[in-house]
Amino acid sequence: MTPPVAGGVRDRAARRYAGVDLVRLVAVVGVICIHLSALQTYDGSSGYDQWLAALSRFGVPYFFAASGFLLGTRPPAGTRAAAGKVVARILPIWAFWEGTYLLLEFIQKSSKGTNIFDDLGVFQVVVQGGPAFHLWFLPSLMFVSVIAIVSKRYLGADAMLRLSVLCFAALIATRYLSIVPFAGTDVVLDASVRSLEGVFFFTLGWWFASQGVALGPRHALALLSLGAVGHVVEVEALHRFLGTKVRDVEVTASLALVVTGLLMLATSVRARPMPPWIMSASRYTLGIYAAHLLLVRATVRFIHVQDQVIGFSVQLLVASATTFLAVYLMSFSKGFRRFIR
Repeated sequence: MTPPVAGGVRDRAARRYAGVDLVRLVAVVGVICIHLSALQTYDGSSGYDQWLAALSRFGVPYFFAASGFLLGTRPPAGTRAAAGKVVARILPIWAFWEGTYLLLEFIQKSSKGTNIFDDLGVFQVVVQGGPAFHLWFLPSLMFVSVIAIVSKRYLGADAMLRLSVLCFAALIATRYLSIVPFAGTDVVLDASVRSLEGVFFFTLGWWFASQGVALGPRHALALLSLGAVGHVVEVEALHRFLGTKVRDVEVTASLALVVTGLLMLATSVRARPMPPWIMSASRYTLGIYAAHLLLVRATVRFIHVQDQVIGFSVQLLVASATTFLAVYLMSFSKGFRRFIR
């Protein structure tokens, strides 16, 4: 994602934003936790795994914010060229992984005598991910990036930020208003609605970078802590008063503070050289995100949870480790490397 520069400048640039990539690595483990919790067979209204999932909800918003931030640090480029680069990078990755999940789903359904396309249409696949429900993020990221690039030219930074705040407000209103008529049931936001989340967080990250906004570590940590407390309060309120499962609260207003605090903390600390395996893994977070659902499903199938705390912790460790290992092995192939970073 960093523009090509020479020698020592490249190394300094990589170290400058190593914190952003390191937090992305933590965020992708959080996403694994969320989907592992969602696929559990036992029922618990506020169990250990559900609260871990709720506390990991910063993952996808942070991905959007970090992508926007890194885009904002790039030197100016033509609108058409910049948008074309985004599409050329993300579209093949999405097509490869969506095709992989569809193929596996087709094989599974065919063995049972059913047709995968009876339940899937173009909208379900492109917007909602189809059998790979998490892949909604990739076309959404592509769409949001192109919008940001075009809007930057015609609207300007401040107008973009105001528009994105309105999008986030609409998302929060949808989150709360969609629950009220169905109190006591589980309401999960549609992926197409959650794209509003991407517009806000991507623009927020881009605005911080383009305007040079920065906070010291102490202030960033304070903002992060305040947002985390607010997020827990919102999740608990939705669970207690409206009966929503803890793990099904995808987004809260307080996540804006959490993500802002994380991004400011990641960019305020001057990163020291990290172990090579951490730097390598942080470069492949996109591949880890795309591939993890396959390993999460395998983990749930073959490792059964007895004790919720110990069992789920073991599952999370196995799913994360096997996903990281699979992507690491893919990185040795030039053909596969194109689809994991």
